Amino acid sequence: MKNNIKIIILIALNFIVGLSLLLTLVPTTVPYFTNINGKIIVLGSKYFLLFGLILPIVFGLMFVFSKKEIIKTIMAELIILFIYENMLGFSYFCTETSFKLNSQSVIPTSLSFFLPISLFVFYYGVKLKNIKYKNKLGIYSKATTTTQFIWTQSHISASYAYMFSGLIMFVCSLVFALFNLVLI
Repeated sequence: MKNNIKIIILIALNFIVGLSLLLTLVPTTVPYFTNINGKIIVLGSKYFLLFGLILPIVFGLMFVFSKKEIIKTIMAELIILFIYENMLGFSYFCTETSFKLNSQSVIPTSLSFFLPISLFVFYYGVKLKNIKYKNKLGIYSKATTTTQFIWTQSHISASYAYMFSGLIMFVCSLVFALFNLVLI
């Protein structure tokens, strides 16, 4: 119940702040896509950004009304991802007055794409240590499911590996964002 209230407050704030920025500060034409080098390749109407504001609400409702823990975990991750992308996008869209095709985006690809992936890998590693026996989110193979002891030990080991990998990816994403490098 307490998590439901936190999620509802979070998605409501995201929607209210995002909508007010969209209606007041965002220019009429915004970039939709950039290539891997950060050049803007598609421009369109700012009202397409409403899609990014509505999806966290849909995911939030699925989180609140779902009884399954796996659904709640996935929806919470999607909510956080979309709120992060909204925050990143709106901070960029509100500070620029116009956008042109083939111009360089201020937001590096590593911040908008690779940084969230690194955080999800780290978060998965944190959750992996305490995952229940034969849970679908676990490392499910013939070797790991033979006994509960092997399942637990393999998930503890994998947990540290995932957290370390996520941390390394996070640091690399930040370094690459600072220097606006493409390859991660």
